[in-house]
Amino acid sequence: MKRMYVDMLTAAGRKLADEYRAKGKPDSLIVQKDTRYFENTVEGNESAFLRFMVLGAMEYYKNRTIEIPPSLNAHQLMELSDKGGAVEEYVEDYLEIADGKKTLQQDILTHFRTTTEIEEISFKTKHFFSALEKAIKDKGPDWIHAIKYNGRTPAGKGMVWKNVGFKALTP
Repeated sequence: MKRMYVDMLTAAGRKLADEYRAKGKPDSLIVQKDTRYFENTVEGNESAFLRFMVLGAMEYYKNRTIEIPPSLNAHQLMELSDKGGAVEEYVEDYLEIADGKKTLQQDILTHFRTTTEIEEISFKTKHFFSALEKAIKDKGPDWIHAIKYNGRTPAGKGMVWKNVGFKALTP
């Protein structure tokens, strides 16, 4: 079922919503229009939007129809998923307390993106880092020695998690 986006904050939008209701459209399909969609969603992701539009145009000219590409379905699933919960699961499954170990936060991000396939367009890096810090703090008193600071490891420099390492995964 198709959603109808209307600006409920304007008289014209409310009138349009009433017209939809009079035609029998359910209220659950009449949703508030994001009037700042470009600023909230597109800005910073222009290349992904352009790529989507170009791939769609290429598909249309090739087949004269547009099928929804699997990458878009995957992206939509990632958009709707609980990313904070995904970070908590990731910390549980892949990170551990390791006395004296130093792990670059960027290495954790890279491993997270690889294992979960949640890309930058779906989950901004700064939001990931906030969720990572919260997930580590929420692990309880055993993780009190996990300390984040700006430092250096043999792998490079940047934000470092001291006493945090990757679990040795058994196949």
